[in-house]
Amino acid sequence: MKQKYLWLGLIFLLGMLIPLVEAMITSGDIDMALLTQYPDPVKAGDTAEVRFNVQNNGATYASSILVELVPAYPFTLTSGDKARKEIKNLLNWPTEGNFKTVTYKLLTDRNALDGKHILKVRYSVDGGLSWVVEAFSIDVTSKEFAEIIYIDKTKLIPGKETKMVFSVNNIGSAPLYNLIFSWSEPDNVVLPINTDNTRYIKFLGPGKRIDLKYNVLASVNADPDLYQLNLKLTYDIKNASSASEKETITTQAGVFVGGETDFDVAFSESSNGDTAFSISNIGSVQAYSVSVVIPKQQGWKVSGSNSVIIGNLNKGDYTVASFKLSDGGKKAISKSSSTAKTGFFQNSKPLKIRVVYTDTMGKRHTVEKIVQINPSSLNVKTAGGQTSFAGRKGMQKQSFWSKNKWYILGVLLILLFIEYKRFTKRRNRNLGMFGFVKRDLLRPLRIVRKK
Repeated sequence: MKQKYLWLGLIFLLGMLIPLVEAMITSGDIDMALLTQYPDPVKAGDTAEVRFNVQNNGATYASSILVELVPAYPFTLTSGDKARKEIKNLLNWPTEGNFKTVTYKLLTDRNALDGKHILKVRYSVDGGLSWVVEAFSIDVTSKEFAEIIYIDKTKLIPGKETKMVFSVNNIGSAPLYNLIFSWSEPDNVVLPINTDNTRYIKFLGPGKRIDLKYNVLASVNADPDLYQLNLKLTYDIKNASSASEKETITTQAGVFVGGETDFDVAFSESSNGDTAFSISNIGSVQAYSVSVVIPKQQGWKVSGSNSVIIGNLNKGDYTVASFKLSDGGKKAISKSSSTAKTGFFQNSKPLKIRVVYTDTMGKRHTVEKIVQINPSSLNVKTAGGQTSFAGRKGMQKQSFWSKNKWYILGVLLILLFIEYKRFTKRRNRNLGMFGFVKRDLLRPLRIVRKK
């Protein structure tokens, strides 16, 4: 009975050993090596292709060999590539079919440092139950990365000199050498002044930034619009064979030519109760939907509307806005009660006037101006409908005829009367009394006797 159990145990043990012996016979002697790396070294941020040689050095063939890449920083598999790959069969050594090549494409992190980085690959000959890990060195060099940032100004006023700043950033992990930056505007509406459009930078370290400053001018004849600036940057890099070559970055940026303007406001005249102000567009762009407003303020009073709409106003043009303006501090006084002062501006008062307009970018702006006005220069309508002049005697401008017409008429009448008396005396002396009556009085009446 004991011998029976002993034989059963031997048979069971033999059944367990057969698969292990078979696996040993078909597993062979596997060896793995790094065949090629391209490029060598690989630049940080670039893609590298690595090839591994899987070879059977055993006396028996091997089958179902699993090879798996173990990604670790700074390497990751490119999209679409599989980490685990299977080799169906490898013949025994020294036959020609005892090796296979396994290829992977790796993406190197852009912030990887110079030097050798470890890449791990493992393989299994028993369907993944056990693994053998191999480590390989991959050479990595820093990558030259540059970035152009257009900053500072995005709006230029035609005819106005403006400072514009472009920034160049080294966002890679390697220094940049022999950088050349330039920009241009195809229509030559925007141009640099006092210099050309090119800047040279000999060296720019990793993570560093340099600002390139220009003084630019937009043409005064430019139409308000968005203009394109073409930006270009070149610098030296090392290629796969470590030879120097030029890397070029081109990009675009937009700048708007137009925007805001300015105004000049001046007192024009005052007549018939209306006070007129001249509104001039002294800027270099057109102003749209212009309105002139006299806000509520101490010392001045506006009868009726305090706002006048004057529409669009081209650059260099002017128009007139009129208001019924009066001195809010005191009532108008008659000319006869005014007293003389020493000068026009001695009693001038500031008047706030606001010019509201829409610029060429569609934004609404308010420009406030201060105009000095002497209340005595205004004339206003009194309750009786007569015009009275407020202020000093003689300050209201009048013509010579208006001031002296009655004196002139009186002098003329006196002169005519004197001349008439002299004329009648002279004729009476020449004709006598009868001749005077006959010739000058009776002849027109035709009552003189016929001869």
